[in-house]
Amino acid sequence: MNNSSPDITNSFLQIPNVIFWQADGHSLAYQFVSDQSFTIIGGAPSIWLDEPHFWVTHIHDVDLPAVLLAIAKGVEEKRPFSIQYRFMTPEGNNIWLEDEIIVTS
Repeated sequence: MNNSSPDITNSFLQIPNVIFWQADGHSLAYQFVSDQSFTIIGGAPSIWLDEPHFWVTHIHDVDLPAVLLAIAKGVEEKRPFSIQYRFMTPEGNNIWLEDEIIVTS
């Protein structure tokens, strides 16, 4: 998104039911999370940025090994991939999420 015009980027960031994010593929530390995170999971983008392990600690225990394996494989192979998993919201509700991930470097 860095090479896009600001108007196009802002339009994409407002798509409902989509959380755009950028993170380090190895540490899983988030560098950007779009505002829709509040609507979808009930947590402001700042939670993802301020708590380094927020995402990992909210993935359902049963799904966590497969999610981490998919990420490691996708990052190693530098290819896009998709993962589905249960996520516990800050309020304690389990919801299903699907991530479409593009590895950029």
